[in-house]
Amino acid sequence: FEKMKADTMLKDMPAMADIANTAVFLASDMGKMITGVVVDVTAGTTAALNYKAPSVAFVNKKY
Repeated sequence: FEKMKADTMLKDMPAMADIANTAVFLASDMGKMITGVVVDVTAGTTAALNYKAPSVAFVNKKY
C-alpha cells in the first residue's frame, strides 16, 4: 500500500469520500458544464505513470 501511495502524484490514495465528493460535484450546478468526460479520482496515479514532457515542437506549435 505504501508503494502504491508513493507512485501517485499526491503521494496518497483516494478515499471513498473523495470519489463521492466528485460525484456530488458533477451532479451539482457547479458541474453542469462538464459532459462526456471520464473523471479519474486517482490522486495522480495515471499522470505519474504516463507522464511525458511535451516536445518543444508541440509547445511552440501555433494553432
